Amino acid sequence: SELFNVIGFLINRCITMKVHTSFSLLVVDSPGLQLQSSHSHSVAFHNLYINYLSERLSELFQHRTIVAPREQYLQEQISLAEEEEHWETNRQLLSALDCDHGQGDSRGLFWLLDELAPNAALTDDSLIEKLFSSCYTRESEPVMKKGPSHNQMTLYHCNATMPVSYCVSGWRKECLEHPLIRSAASVLKDSQKKEVSELFVMSWGAGLTSSLTGSVVGLEGLQTLRKGSSLHRTAT
Repeated sequence: SELFNVIGFLINRCITMKVHTSFSLLVVDSPGLQLQSSHSHSVAFHNLYINYLSERLSELFQHRTIVAPREQYLQEQISLAEEEEHWETNRQLLSALDCDHGQGDSRGLFWLLDELAPNAALTDDSLIEKLFSSCYTRESEPVMKKGPSHNQMTLYHCNATMPVSYCVSGWRKECLEHPLIRSAASVLKDSQKKEVSELFVMSWGAGLTSSLTGSVVGLEGLQTLRKGSSLHRTAT
């Protein structure tokens, strides 16, 4: 993750013009929605990160093209023809995934995985049961259901039009944070291999920060999303 971060930083620095910039354009290149293939009945945990990113980008598109202009029209007292809302299910899925409901009984799936991952006695079957007993609500019902197999769950993406089944096998281990992750940058800078040490010393001296130092608003303490570091940097 840190090596990928450095490579991206160096590439961007090489292609950046050395003149004063008045405006800049950020192009987000995302993999797109990850669906199960014809020979597979489910997709893996890392695909959930990518699909979550797709949902976030869809929400951003909605806000920029529909919500923000509508609010501006209303401020200018310009009447608009009322249309049926088609985006509510998108918000329902995001809430089911990352919403922190405070002290309430219902929390987002990523928050629950953070809490459940340290429990070594947790099995795939019990994980499914705990996830649905904790984050399955009336609001999440249209977008979150149990999958066709005992260790699967189905999430409905693209405004509940695209069901994707996820296999939860191994999710607990994938959500555990390795103790060296947060010190990875320092360890690499102090590496005994000269080329590795010089690469990271040079990059950090040029202003690069660790891939774990950014924050997604509202998700700052969410370790499960930090495991998908490329997603985390994209959403920062």
